[in-house]
Amino acid sequence: MIWEAWTDLSSRLVRRFAGQDFGALELKTKTTAVEALKRLPHNRRTIVAWSLNTDRVIRSEERGTASLTARLEAAAGCAAHGYPLAFHFDPIVIDDGCETEYGRVIEQLFTVIDARHIAWISLGP
Repeated sequence: MIWEAWTDLSSRLVRRFAGQDFGALELKTKTTAVEALKRLPHNRRTIVAWSLNTDRVIRSEERGTASLTARLEAAAGCAAHGYPLAFHFDPIVIDDGCETEYGRVIEQLFTVIDARHIAWISLGP
């Protein structure tokens, strides 16, 4: 999604998959660059996905990406336009206090996003 402003590739792919009977397109991002998707006919054949992590990991390891709050707000906007959503916890960073921090991420996720819009959640190493 980060390259959408320059390539329009995602828009072309969403339109192509909207006409498919089988298969789905997953667009995965750490950005909030989803405005172009909101006006596209997608026929629920595109799943918009975000990589999620703790605020600390985002600040230290994912510099220059959108905050957790911004990612979830972008996801909520896509859900409002009928897109199924996915979330990926990848990588999961194991260190002191991580259980509490990841617990907060999950609480925030389900506070902002209605679970009925979530197609899947995956966990990475």
